[in-house]
Amino acid sequence: MESEAPPPTRPSPPAGSRSAPRRTWRLNRGQPSRGARLYDEAIGAERPATALDALFWDEARERWVDATFLVAEAAIARGDTSHVAGALLRLRAVPPTDSLPVLTAIPRWYAILLDAQLAAVTHRPDSAARLTSLDSLLRLGPDNLTLRAVGNLVVARLWEQRGDLTRARAALLRTNRGPVPTPFASTYLRERARVAAALGDTDAAIRDYRRYLGARAEAEPALAAHLASVRAELARLEREGGR
Repeated sequence: MESEAPPPTRPSPPAGSRSAPRRTWRLNRGQPSRGARLYDEAIGAERPATALDALFWDEARERWVDATFLVAEAAIARGDTSHVAGALLRLRAVPPTDSLPVLTAIPRWYAILLDAQLAAVTHRPDSAARLTSLDSLLRLGPDNLTLRAVGNLVVARLWEQRGDLTRARAALLRTNRGPVPTPFASTYLRERARVAAALGDTDAAIRDYRRYLGARAEAEPALAAHLASVRAELARLEREGGR
């Protein structure tokens, strides 16, 4: 009698996933080249053999969804919309999974985030409605750190473009709290300080600029000119605020 083939074993956690906190820490400290090296190592460790393999296991499926979103997000952030329509189709077509409901929701959430940006960039008539829907989603604190970290920065920028600094600031205050490093934490500090200054809240702007400069105390030389401009802005606010 022919013996049955053994069932496939569940893969161990990918080696690259262990470097994620270190990548976040390096980026927040203003060390993008070190963070990029860690990211490249992780991608090399985690890249699935085929698209079908990427959807077979939950861990690989999640990485494939994240990669699809992040490539499109990086493109649209540069003003390149050519990748976004295809990414939206792929994300919306990801089949549901019974193992963990959030894995079904995440690609749909990413699609909402990308579509709101595409609507704004292409001046679609539904751009205000897409932004409002995205903001409503993020106010609920969806269970995905990448979505929250990227999404609230995007929402803040889109509200600011519409002249609504109050809503922009509200989005920038929705940061992660807890033991997990917050992606783009230093960017949130800088943007909160800038928007607070524009709203006339000098004390808050000074506080967050000081925290931003503290976080970037070991930044790479490429950021020197930028940090000098931030110090100059902080000094101006301190003079005006009498502090």
